[in-house]
Amino acid sequence: MRPSTLALGTFALIAAAASHACRHSSPTERAVLRHLLSYEGENLVEIEEAQALFDLVLNREPIKSDTFSDHFEPWEVLRLGSDILLLEGRALFTIPGECLFRAHLVSEDGFTLSTVSFSGGWRILISHARSFFRADMPNSLLELSASSVRINGGADVAKQFYAGIDDHLALVRLEDSRGRLVANSYDDNTIGPPLPPREAEAWERALMSSDDAEILRTLMWIGGRHREAGSFPEPDDATVLNATRARAVRQRPGVRARLEDLKKHPNAWIREAAAAVN
Repeated sequence: MRPSTLALGTFALIAAAASHACRHSSPTERAVLRHLLSYEGENLVEIEEAQALFDLVLNREPIKSDTFSDHFEPWEVLRLGSDILLLEGRALFTIPGECLFRAHLVSEDGFTLSTVSFSGGWRILISHARSFFRADMPNSLLELSASSVRINGGADVAKQFYAGIDDHLALVRLEDSRGRLVANSYDDNTIGPPLPPREAEAWERALMSSDDAEILRTLMWIGGRHREAGSFPEPDDATVLNATRARAVRQRPGVRARLEDLKKHPNAWIREAAAAVN
């Protein structure tokens, strides 16, 4: 049974006092998290107390937005591996535009591990989020699904898959409406959270990882669409640097050998992503 609104108010008073006394989560804050998890898998947009619960778990002041366009609202609370994902979204409400998300990974004891904001894609209307297990992946994944109604000018990206890597949310795969792999664009229309800053050697080490999610994230970047200098419209310096680094990683002998090995990997997603790298 879920606590009443009066009980939620009591939670708020005690949790607020605890947050001033200690940086770590209190028993009351953990109780709030357990209460929030009672809504796991439900559409939180329709849950009146969801915003207050998010604020309590994340130990933050209630967020006030002057305009609808600035407003992120709770979407889902889901288990993602050993962590708990609190997902907030801002719907696509103007064309051109994009769905935006804030993802908070929280430990079982209520400690916030990471927070990241990211785009769900230009002119892509995200309509549903869920966590699920895939047989050849060790931990659960987040799936964001687009509406079947395609918006004029929007890419055919029907599903986006995310995993937790080192307590951070990471994009590991994009699919079109036929279930085929889609390359991400690494410019001003990138889908998913920012990538960790790495030099070529670090990207090669990531490709050698035993973590399937890390391999998929790395293959997404290596095999993505990168805009080189001289392309139109002219990319900014950061985009050019990213493209130059990706090309350098693809040309490394160790990476080429690893890609051949990954084409025979038992994970079908990894095989497909490795084969797609040119």
